[in-house]
Amino acid sequence: MNGKLSNASLVVVLLVAFSLFVAGLTNSTDGDLSVRGGPATPTPTRTPTPVNIGNFVWRDLNGNSIQDAGESGVQGITVQLWNASKTVVLDTDITNATGSYTVTSSGPGNYFIRTLLPSGLSMVTKNAAGGTTSNDSNGNSDGFTDLIEIASNVISTTTIDFGVRSPYPAYVALTPARLVDTRPSGTTVDGQNQVGLLTAGNTLTVPVTNRGGVPASSIAAVLNLTAVGPAGSGFLTVYPCDVDRPNASSLNTAGVTVANELVARLSQTGTVCIYTSVTTHVIIDVVGAYPR
Repeated sequence: MNGKLSNASLVVVLLVAFSLFVAGLTNSTDGDLSVRGGPATPTPTRTPTPVNIGNFVWRDLNGNSIQDAGESGVQGITVQLWNASKTVVLDTDITNATGSYTVTSSGPGNYFIRTLLPSGLSMVTKNAAGGTTSNDSNGNSDGFTDLIEIASNVISTTTIDFGVRSPYPAYVALTPARLVDTRPSGTTVDGQNQVGLLTAGNTLTVPVTNRGGVPASSIAAVLNLTAVGPAGSGFLTVYPCDVDRPNASSLNTAGVTVANELVARLSQTGTVCIYTSVTTHVIIDVVGAYPR
């Protein structure tokens, strides 16, 4: 063949060379530009997912700094989301009728939550003994939480709660419950009873707290006092058992059954005393309380 390539061999050589050239173009780049395909596609940046943060502002009725059954939410409390340096308010919400709130961050990171309490309300003790993540309070006395870290895999958290209390006890309505019925057929809400006529000049001691739904921390209770079949004219006096009996009447009798509703201050042990100047049966129902 005198050292010359045939036409067929030349075609093969050219095809192989072209293939190697094309492969080189495909795999080579020049900065942000693809030699073969023009501008390279940059790696997309992930947009952070907003994070909802809540959950609840409640009134601590029994003073234990823990959310207990029956302790309702507080409406109208302003709740703010702050940045990690406490320089910018990022979001704001106001608690609804059930005491719930939600503030939203732009994504994971470190934040503070703050409640703005109106005059007359203050924070309960933070992270009280006996509490858990779901039923304790997370606010310091200034309304701010400690720094909260939202991890990258979190899209919602509902564990940031605030317990508040008033320096003045709030009235709590109760389902009426009988605490005393001295008549022979008398029964009470819990089976505790002192049956028999209360004779003139004597005093009956009545446990009130932890009965009929009255919280243990109550300093007063709303009682309905009834004198049933009193022997004649006289009076009954209701007072806390750890003080001297006052020279006052809570209920006057005139020989017929008569009742009166009153607010009775409780002793330190949660009792009231009933003094009667006339022999009578006595019924006492509790309809409300004033917890600390």
